[in-house]
Amino acid sequence: MPSRISDAECPPEQVSEVLEVLDRDDDAGLDRLDVLLRDYALDPRLHFLRGSILAGQKRYEAAIVAIARAVEIAPSFTTARFQLGLLHFTSGDAETAEGVWAPLLDLPADDPLNLFVTGLNTLARDAWREAVALIERGIGLNTQNPPLNASMRMLVDEVRAKFEGQGSAEAVSAAHLLLQRYDLPGTKH
Repeated sequence: MPSRISDAECPPEQVSEVLEVLDRDDDAGLDRLDVLLRDYALDPRLHFLRGSILAGQKRYEAAIVAIARAVEIAPSFTTARFQLGLLHFTSGDAETAEGVWAPLLDLPADDPLNLFVTGLNTLARDAWREAVALIERGIGLNTQNPPLNASMRMLVDEVRAKFEGQGSAEAVSAAHLLLQRYDLPGTKH
């Protein structure tokens, strides 16, 4: 029996190989991903991985295209959907992010991605304390993706640094803080 789900899915050993290359050299890894995508154009993991590397290189528009392709191929690929929404959100397009994230709100209420999305949507409405509480709850429940926790923790720390002690006379809105390019670590494989 083959180890792949379908012919569209890249064999695990080739994915492992590209991850090893990416650990040493992002550009060589991207080249290897491009080769694999010629043979496995319907493997959403490869598109997501490519988009994650591009985002890490601050090539955001190309990252959005790559991760959007992953979500198009596999709409239930929740991690890709979350990251795609986050790229839109931090590009200043909260409305598109909210649309991309909408299916994640159908996850159980205690699912970390649901909590992160709810928190970020709440932050966009300038309710930063409530947003931080939701994101922190998500961090506490997220045992599957520690790098995402690190990114969300960095975001929470930044929000707190900006707004604690300012009370209701916030000089800058919480939405404005996040509706600008926010380079979160941990998007790379």
